[in-house]
Order: sequence, then C-alpha cells, then structure tokens
Amino acid sequence: MQDMPSKIPAGSCRAGAPVVFISKQRNQIPAKVDISTHEQGEENIYIVKVTPCTFPNALSSRRISLSLDSCGNILGVGDFPATVFGFPPAVLLSRHISECVDVFRGLPERDGPQGLDTEHVLTTMVHKVLEQKDASWRCGVHPPMTAAEVAAAQSHVIQANMLASRTKAALLSLEVAESSNGSLEEEASLSITAHLWRSEMLMGVVEVDKQGLVAKAGCCALHQPGPLLGVSSSALLHTPLSRWLDVPGSYEGLLMDPRKKGALKRNVADVKVGPLRHACGVHNDGGQVHVNVQAVVREGGGSDRLVVKLGIEKAAKGDPHFARRLLGLLAEEPDKAAAGTRLEQGQELEDEVPSSKPVKARGGVKFGAAEAAAAEEVQDDAGADERRGSDADEGPVRGKRGKSDRLMEWVRQASGLVSTERQEAAVG
Repeated sequence: MQDMPSKIPAGSCRAGAPVVFISKQRNQIPAKVDISTHEQGEENIYIVKVTPCTFPNALSSRRISLSLDSCGNILGVGDFPATVFGFPPAVLLSRHISECVDVFRGLPERDGPQGLDTEHVLTTMVHKVLEQKDASWRCGVHPPMTAAEVAAAQSHVIQANMLASRTKAALLSLEVAESSNGSLEEEASLSITAHLWRSEMLMGVVEVDKQGLVAKAGCCALHQPGPLLGVSSSALLHTPLSRWLDVPGSYEGLLMDPRKKGALKRNVADVKVGPLRHACGVHNDGGQVHVNVQAVVREGGGSDRLVVKLGIEKAAKGDPHFARRLLGLLAEEPDKAAAGTRLEQGQELEDEVPSSKPVKARGGVKFGAAEAAAAEEVQDDAGADERRGSDADEGPVRGKRGKSDRLMEWVRQASGLVSTERQEAAVG
C-alpha cells in the first residue's frame, strides 16, 4: 500500500468528513472514519476505525447553521466542528453576519443608500428562495471581525493577504419557515436559517441513462448535485448534463476519451471508468463554476447507466458587487463563457459582428475592417507607384542594352571584314 499524501483535502475522510457506506441490504449508513498508522518493523500498518453517525450529524460537519433576524443579527448557532472554517461556533453568537461573511461586508443593518443594507439584501434572498427552492449563492467565510478590524486589515498589504488566506470559500443557502408564538391575533413572522457550506466539501452524484439524460440526481443527503450549480437537484432530472456543464451530451461521450491513444479502436462496452474532465458551467448567481466530472459504469443491474461524480475544482469566494447585482443596481456585463454555456443549453443568442471586427492585414498587423480596407488601398497605391517607378527605370536599361548590342554587332562585322581581307591577300 502506498503512503498517503501529506496534504489532506477538506472533504476527505482523513480530515474527519463523514462518508456513506452501503450495507448488504443496500442501506445507506453515514459514518466517520479515523485512520491511524502503526509501524511494525519496516512497514506501516494502517488502523481504520469506523464510527456510524446520523445524516443530520454528517451534514453539520460540512456546514454552519445560523439563526438570523431580518437585519442579519445572529441569534443562534448550530453545533459544528471547528475544522469546517477554522474557528469554534461559540464566537459567532450575538455577532452580525457581515462580520463573518464577505458578501455582507460593509453593509449597514438598515436604511442604507439605494437600499444597500443587510435587511433589503436578506429580504431579496428570501423572496428568491420562496420562488426558486434550494437557491444558493457563493460567498467567503472568515473568523468574525468588526468593520473597523476589516478596514484596518485591508489598509495593509500583509494583513489583507492574511485576511484573504483566512477567508474560506463557501456556499450560502437559506431555509425559511413561519414562526409564531401561538397567538391567533399575532401575525406569523419568518424565521431565517442560513446554512454556510464549505465549498471544498461539496460533492454531487447523478446517474445518466443511455440517452444521456439525468435519471437520478443525488444518491443521499450528502451528495446532492444542485448546490454545486445553485439550483434544486430536481431541476437536473430528465435533462442532459451538457445543459449545465460543457461535457459530452451522450453516454458514450462521457465514458470515452478521444484524446487517449487507441480510443477509436476501443469498444464502449469494455470501458468501466471514464476520464477525469475539468468542466465549466454557469452558477445560479451568474458567475462561472469549475467542476471535476468523472463517469463510472454502475455496478449491478446492467450497464445501462453511468454514475457521474461532480466535485468543485476551483472554489470561488464572494463577489464584491454581490449586493448591487442582487438588488439590480449593477448592470450585468455579458460573460463569454456564460454565453457559450447558455448556447449549449439551447438558448438563442444573436451573433452581432461589429464594424470594427479584427481582421488580419498584410504584415500580420490586426486592424478593424475600415482601417484594414484603408490600409489595403494605401498599400495598393504604393504598389502601383512601385510598378510605375520600375517601368520608368526600365527605359534606360533597355537603352543601355541596345547600345551594347550595336557595339557587339559592329565588333562582329569588323572582325568579319578583317578576315575577308586576309583571305584575299593570301589568294593574290
């Protein structure tokens, strides 16, 4: 057995993240795995200890659950290990969400300019969740710091780099429920629970049928594919995976690797594990998402389905213009990659060719269309001038050649005359 790498991923069982085992009865059993080593002679012996747990406990080990009021004040904190984001949960009590989540940083609680405050942002996010179930947004989580501490940290390069390194990429989702004190006269209010997931711990699993459509989204509560894209997992059902990510849209395309030597000669039935692909898609918040994709033939019940594993490749933190974009105060700029992915999703895009479209002119220099045409005319005029100049220069050359020809002809005639006189003298 090879030695395990020293760097432990955040979502690995070696880091304490729960995994799911399958029993003989095909039941899913979440458990925590503790791996230790023991030297025996020159060999290392690995001791694996498996401790069963529940799915709620397994979920709490990958996220922070915060009870919020409408202004973003943290009223309660769920139990989670300090290894999720690097600080214990108790330090968040009675703090504000802007002190630990970067997308709320710098926002007042209420009455902000143009509605730029925590209350309006949370209200807009609640409406999004009520309209679209399981909506989520990407953000960054760091140990709680006051606004003055953050401003002081950002004013120095070294401290700003330290703050950036302590900020972990996360995914923010909201759970909204009605709460009341039991009085019929009192209007029921909304209770907001914010779940902050560690991005590196997110993992999704889908099953793809022979037609290339998603037949099953998610195998358990720990491996839902929807959060990776910011949508509900049920939204992926009966759609091709290529609608969400730039991957092949067929069963054979997910399993075969055309870049591999001899791939054209191989039969798809002989392939059990597909290549690891680095795919790009569009998150529900409008930004790019980078996902690792790998397909494996499902064991048991025939090979009519693929089990496709999805994992975050590049974890993204919060957008500094998140609040403005969410409230519609910031004009969206077209994203080329997002446009390309949406084009694969079947959405129509108008191809507009600008008048200054770059074209390659002579000499390898790039101009716009108008500039290139002008350059062509200038170069054509210059070429005509060169041709006229060369024609003008050919006149004297031809004159010199005519004079030389006449001289050679006179030399030949003179030599012929001398030879004739010598022949007459010899005869006489």
